[in-house]
Amino acid sequence: MVLLRVFGVTVFCLCIFCSIAFAGPVVLDKRLAEPFEECGYKGCFVLLDAERKVITSSDLQLVDKPLMPASTFKIVHSLIALKSGVHENVDSVLKWDGKNRGYKPWNQDLNLEQAVKYSAIWYFEETARRIGRERIHEELLALGYTNADTKGSTIAFWLDGNLRVTPLEQVEFLEKLYTGGLTFAQENQKAVRDLLLLEKNDDYTFWGKTGWAQRVSPQIGWLVGAVKVKDGRMFYYATYIESSEPGASFSKSRFEITKKCLKLSGIIS
Repeated sequence: MVLLRVFGVTVFCLCIFCSIAFAGPVVLDKRLAEPFEECGYKGCFVLLDAERKVITSSDLQLVDKPLMPASTFKIVHSLIALKSGVHENVDSVLKWDGKNRGYKPWNQDLNLEQAVKYSAIWYFEETARRIGRERIHEELLALGYTNADTKGSTIAFWLDGNLRVTPLEQVEFLEKLYTGGLTFAQENQKAVRDLLLLEKNDDYTFWGKTGWAQRVSPQIGWLVGAVKVKDGRMFYYATYIESSEPGASFSKSRFEITKKCLKLSGIIS
């Protein structure tokens, strides 16, 4: 472990042997731990600067921690669904079964675009049944993304099974998605990227996908995605938080922490 000067502060540098596309150190920026402390949640923020080939994190012990992906899995799930032909395009509709799931946006026929937007569990459960666990397992193995374990007591193995992903794997995967470097048709990669758009203004474009694993303890919350600033530079981020007793702030804290970390990193103002 060595000392470096990054973003104007003294930080530690630790080489992590992982599947990141470019070999390089993970740099600790202690300032990035402050937003977690302010919100009162344990967790980790990871940022991949594509131009500088630098990965920065708030916690070197957590960057490689295997975690349930929850609904961040819908990103790769959508890609596999399009590749397999289960869904022809993002407008592919699945009929609602009429079961009231307590959330109005879910209680209707949905297409893939809406299912990602509303994070509709039933839509992706049916999608997984149609693709098949084995096909999904094979696709994940080929990608080298997650531990590819599609077993579980229910078809929603990304919520209550043994599927795991690390924050580092999240940013690696996102970097490949946004550069068209995955083994999926380019039009499908673009379609899925477009589904993740959350915010666009004169200074930056912000993409992201949330996740919340509520069936485990501690519960895991995610926000993962990409940021493009007005000069064209790209950054990929993964934020995760955890709590055995998440309060009312748990959901919004994913966004608050991410935005604060991006500001501390000098990416947005």
